[in-house]
Amino acid sequence: MTHTGRTPPIWAVWGTYTNMGFSQKYPPVKILSEKDWKRILITGGACFVGSQLTDKLMMDGHDVTAVDNFFTGRKRNMEHWIGHENFELINHDVALHRVVGEARGSPSTAGFYV
Repeated sequence: MTHTGRTPPIWAVWGTYTNMGFSQKYPPVKILSEKDWKRILITGGACFVGSQLTDKLMMDGHDVTAVDNFFTGRKRNMEHWIGHENFELINHDVALHRVVGEARGSPSTAGFYV
């Protein structure tokens, strides 16, 4: 099936890169200058929206740390980045820290997106 007039799916543009002696397919990523490069934390990184955001930011050349408790997110949404030097996936529930923050009177709130 061709994707005429549309952006090809991410798996159609992967290149092969070597990481720690293992050949792994990763989507191509840009090389950014120090001025443009950012380290980004994404909560809910393994859900649909979080994984799409991760793909975009990784291909743009940023370092991404995705945190997810995998309640609704799936590891398979992130499999293509596991092992990449600019990506880290952490299994953690950030809502646990929200409860602690509220007990201390923190003004922070967690957002829920559909």
